[in-house]
This record gives sequence, structure tokens and C-alpha cells, in this order.
Amino acid sequence: MGADPRPAQRLVEHKLEEIVLSLVDADSRVWAWLGTSTSRQDRHLVHFVESQMGRRRTLVELARGSGRSLSTFKRQFRDVTGQSPAAWLRERRLDRARIVLETTDRSVTEVALEVGFGSLSHFVHAFRRRFQKTPQQVRKNQKRQRVSRLRKT
Repeated sequence: MGADPRPAQRLVEHKLEEIVLSLVDADSRVWAWLGTSTSRQDRHLVHFVESQMGRRRTLVELARGSGRSLSTFKRQFRDVTGQSPAAWLRERRLDRARIVLETTDRSVTEVALEVGFGSLSHFVHAFRRRFQKTPQQVRKNQKRQRVSRLRKT
């Protein structure tokens, strides 16, 4: 008997998912803010914060990691993106969470932790405020759409 192909298939699916999520994380709105008028240092600042998205870091830790004081970090980040670091991170985390919920079967708790929320209730509240739906409603809607597509084929 040969080896079970399912683990390899799951690995490929996981890697493809990572690629898609990486592309989404670098969505056009971010790169529009980082147009040619911004300096390399500004681009590096946003890239650094983006790289910390899945980790739970305080603003002090982010500022320290970027080599800036807290006030300089907040000011420069707002100048580059038009948003506070906390608001920008929350928006990116919620965008990523919605995609993961729509494309995987991971639990809502797993998704919340994966994108950097430390509290499930805080995640659900922020998600509902942003998308006017709970994470569970998004997931159910996505499953209905998949079933509908399958029936059409």
C-alpha cells in the first residue's frame, strides 16, 4: 500500500492559503499610502508593524521594536497611513480574520488568536462593529454560498 496522500494535500492547501493571505495583507490600500512620495524609512515602519500583526504587541513594544519613542512612533505612523497604529492593526486583523473565516473551517476562537486578538469577546465585538455581522454569520453565509455553487455545477 502507498502512503496516504491527504497529509500532503493538506500541506499544499495550507501553503496556498498562506500565499493568498499574504497577498491580502499587502492590499492595494496599504501600498497606495506608501506611494513613491514616502521615504524608505516610512515604508519600513509600516512593514515592521505589518510583520507584527499576528502577535500581541503593545504600542510601546512596537515603538521600541521600530527604534522610536512612543510619541514619535504614533506620529510617524499616523502621518504615513492616516490612522493610529492601533486602528490600522485592528482593521488589518479583522480583514484577515474575515478571509480566514470564509476560506477555512478553523474555529472562531482559533481565527481570533491567529490574527492577534487576545479575547474572543473583544474579537466578536470588533468584528460585528466592522462588518455588521458576527464571525459565525459570515461563516454560515460562506458555507451556503459554497453549497449553492456546488449545486450549480
